[in-house]
Amino acid sequence: MPENNDKKKLQDLYNEYNIPLPEEKPVRPRPQSAPAKPANTAPKSDIPRKPDGTSYTMQELQQIQAYRAAMRQRRNGQAQNTARPSARPEHPEQQRAVRQGQAMPSQSAQNRPQEPRRQQQANGHYYGQKQDAAVPKYRRRKLSKPNPAALIFTLLIVVISAFSIGQIIQNNRTPGNDIDHSSPGMIQNNDDALANLPGSETAGDTEETAEGIDDDAMVLWNTVQVSNDTLDEGDLILVNYEYAYADADTISPTVLYGVKADTYQVSSTNISLLPVALEALNNLANDFHAETGSREIIIVSGYRDVASQKSIYDSRVASQGEEMAKLYVATPGYSEHHTGLAIDMSFYTTAGASVAVEDHEFGYWIHENCDNYGFVLRYPDDKVDITQIGYESWHYRYVGLPHAAIMSEKNLCLEEYIAYLREYTPSTKLIWIQKDGVMAEVSPTAFPKEGTLVYFVPAAEGETTDIRLPRGNIFEKYEISGNNVDGFIVTVRIG
Repeated sequence: MPENNDKKKLQDLYNEYNIPLPEEKPVRPRPQSAPAKPANTAPKSDIPRKPDGTSYTMQELQQIQAYRAAMRQRRNGQAQNTARPSARPEHPEQQRAVRQGQAMPSQSAQNRPQEPRRQQQANGHYYGQKQDAAVPKYRRRKLSKPNPAALIFTLLIVVISAFSIGQIIQNNRTPGNDIDHSSPGMIQNNDDALANLPGSETAGDTEETAEGIDDDAMVLWNTVQVSNDTLDEGDLILVNYEYAYADADTISPTVLYGVKADTYQVSSTNISLLPVALEALNNLANDFHAETGSREIIIVSGYRDVASQKSIYDSRVASQGEEMAKLYVATPGYSEHHTGLAIDMSFYTTAGASVAVEDHEFGYWIHENCDNYGFVLRYPDDKVDITQIGYESWHYRYVGLPHAAIMSEKNLCLEEYIAYLREYTPSTKLIWIQKDGVMAEVSPTAFPKEGTLVYFVPAAEGETTDIRLPRGNIFEKYEISGNNVDGFIVTVRIG
């Protein structure tokens, strides 16, 4: 019977490969309330069935047979290779064998290559690389030796940058707030200022000028190089019977007529001054008119070249003699009028009368306020023995600010002021003029934050002189004037 033969073949196939036969499920009794179904009296089949009760086909049984064979081979291989580091095959061929149900090649420790991984890669024995493939060989790059010059340059840049940053931080501090104006080492605006100089009985007190100043407020210096040929240039040059002015015929002053203020007069259309003195004169005359209502100031003389000075001098000698001429007229080449910074001033009234400054009803205003505009009475009656020029109430000289204020406060003529400034140098002490006009003395190691600093730098031997200037943004405004004698006067306007 064909059906029985097929069943027998299936039964023998299951038995050969140890495939368990499905067990018959017992028939569950129905509750008594429900009538029991008649028992299945169909003959029991020996053919294994699927969970859904259908029979396996021959093709499915062959697949099960192949799967069982592959699993037996895999278990046998695992038993022989117990020393494998990982159950998962790492080589692509092994992975494909597992997926296709084939036996994996053994990867035991005996069969595994013993050469290092780097050598395996060099020989092409790394994953995914064919044995006959060309393997690129790389040569390790040799490290280049450092360039000493580049290292030194880099180090220099770092040092300069760090130093500059430090100075910026230092200069942004406020040392002026640390100054004690009542410190005994500070020279106040009084008559003790001249007495408290080195060489005097109280010179030892000047060592205390740094009291009240924080050491953290130390300020460093920059250096500016100036030519010694400029010793006779600037607002503070001294020109007198002893020191001539070599540039008398080379300067280019400005003619007053046409550019002057309308609050004063000129006696001639060719009177001229340097621009800095002209501007100060205009300001003085404008303020004088604003307070007095007078326009009677007249400028009689300004710049003179050597020839003009010689003509005046010879005329005075002819009329009054050489001794009297020397007392009131400077020798040609030695006159302050050569500088373009000196004026002869008088008053010319509406009635047509010429009146001297000291005799005019508003002459006192000129005497009391000229220093506020940078002018000083150049030849006072109590300084004749120093200036060697007789008292001239009409001769005013522009020296600038704050120098005119200091000279007026200390009652110094220009010769005395030049000598006075020699005591104030970057290595000793400095003059400090505060915004309210009070003068004090400060140490050169720490500076205030506002006002004006004044000090002297002696001319060096040779062609140039190094001028020390405080470093920082607040010290960028400065003026350097030669004194026409032996050095340079530095004026630093702080802020």
